[in-house]
Amino acid sequence: MSPVAPEQLVAAQKARAAALYSLFESGFKGFEKLVQLNVEATTGQFGRETGGCDGGVSVKSPDAFFALQSRQAQASNEKLQAYWRHVNEIMSDAGSEILATSEKQIDEYVQQSQALFENFFRNAPAGSEAFVSLWKTGFGAARDAGNATYENAKSASRQAVEVIDKAGKTVSAKP
Repeated sequence: MSPVAPEQLVAAQKARAAALYSLFESGFKGFEKLVQLNVEATTGQFGRETGGCDGGVSVKSPDAFFALQSRQAQASNEKLQAYWRHVNEIMSDAGSEILATSEKQIDEYVQQSQALFENFFRNAPAGSEAFVSLWKTGFGAARDAGNATYENAKSASRQAVEVIDKAGKTVSAKP
């Protein structure tokens, strides 16, 4: 009889599916916010275009027309900067949320895997101590390598989020 119960495998698969779903949900929330921002920006732009056309028709002199154009260009520039600030905030928040969710899921996966292997080793048949010792050594080395890779990936992800955040702030701060 197998030392790993089918219920444990089913539970592990359900946990992985739930983890994947939560990552997709985190990403989709950011996408949803971007869509909402774009709808608001487009709606606002149509309103401004209509107002600009009305104002352009009612001016009496070329100087007034150019002054109106200058004011509208300045307002458009400010709106564009605000838009990119919002995009940067949304992307930064989404990246942070995805990073936090993935860290949580990886920690849970590691704990479940360790419990599964501990149970497997605990229920090993008598006389297989050498084999179990070999597997423990191999899994220990794999766990250590996985932890090092995970820490490197986590550090790289955080650095990428910081670079994107700084780049977004730089772009949105330019006149």
